Amino acid sequence: MAAVAVGAIVGRVPNAHDGSYLNGLATLATVLGAHSGLTRLRLRTGAARMLEHRPRLLVAEGRVQEDELRRCGLTRDDLDGLLRQQGIEELRLVRHLIFEPRGQVSIIRETAAASRMSAGAE
Repeated sequence: MAAVAVGAIVGRVPNAHDGSYLNGLATLATVLGAHSGLTRLRLRTGAARMLEHRPRLLVAEGRVQEDELRRCGLTRDDLDGLLRQQGIEELRLVRHLIFEPRGQVSIIRETAAASRMSAGAE
């Protein structure tokens, strides 16, 4: 996240018409200082619990865990977008989808044999 902010600041300052290089430098120092402070806080156990969430299981055995999805502040459309990014078109192809502490998702796909068995049971 800090890298995106730094890139935006560095990209805009040289093109600014008013030549406010000092403002850009102050903003850049603030962003980098805040990032450094938060990174150090995350190393402390108590602060880490406040700053990061634990991994959350959003899909279990092909079924959306609506309560967990809501706790993460995600919608069903968000979940569908995450699945599309991974090339998954059908929810039944997902054994588990875990929302990781840093915002990434881990997807454990349903095995082909288990998928065929569940399709035959329906």
